[in-house]
Amino acid sequence: MILYSDLENTYFAALGSDRKLQVLLDEAFKVPEGISTEGIYEMSSSRELRAPYCIIRYANGGLCAFNFVTGDILYEQAAVKGLASGGGDAMSSRRAVSFAQAMEL
Repeated sequence: MILYSDLENTYFAALGSDRKLQVLLDEAFKVPEGISTEGIYEMSSSRELRAPYCIIRYANGGLCAFNFVTGDILYEQAAVKGLASGGGDAMSSRRAVSFAQAMEL
């Protein structure tokens, strides 16, 4: 569950029992276009939140981090089947900042 407030809005989202991201309270919580809100294995919580970031790990091994105030993607890594030699899974990623940097902000 994420519960975060700034001077203008309160942001509230939770992982539902159906493994979908549920945006609650109002529509201020911005999920970037192209980011799936389904098939989520786990999601960050606001217990130690220092910045407005949501981190999602998907059941398929994918991972993303985004700023839910601006809707900007900080990190995205998706499982892509059939690209690795031997027919296994490979990972592709798109990064604005590294994942480690995002966690330190």
